[in-house]
Amino acid sequence: MTYLSVIPRQSADRIALLAGKGSDLHRKHHVYIDRVGFANYPCDYQKRLVRVFPLWSNVRLWALEPHDLALTKLDRSNDRDIRDVIFLTQAELMDRGVLIARFETELEPYLVGPTPTWHRTTLDMWIDACWPAS
Repeated sequence: MTYLSVIPRQSADRIALLAGKGSDLHRKHHVYIDRVGFANYPCDYQKRLVRVFPLWSNVRLWALEPHDLALTKLDRSNDRDIRDVIFLTQAELMDRGVLIARFETELEPYLVGPTPTWHRTTLDMWIDACWPAS
């Protein structure tokens, strides 16, 4: 399996045309591919990728495991990201302890930038929102 983290603009535009929001794929199967500009991933995320739509024999797609997906949203943390994390929690797809442990061992040690506490503060806010009695 090959993982692409950067693809040329021309290829990205072609993928968006064929499989992006509003494409034939989206209208027919209610699924689309969305380009992510930048994200921090937990260091071992590739080992936990989950195959989606396995019944499609000609297409092989993998998605981030729910905890890894949530951690990639820490940087931006907009309203949609927060709603996504709350949904994953309410659907019982995430465990508080796993999320914290993965953040502390696979993401936090590798973060750099002008606001080193941003990710921890955001994670704490999400934990309070998702597991208020914890």
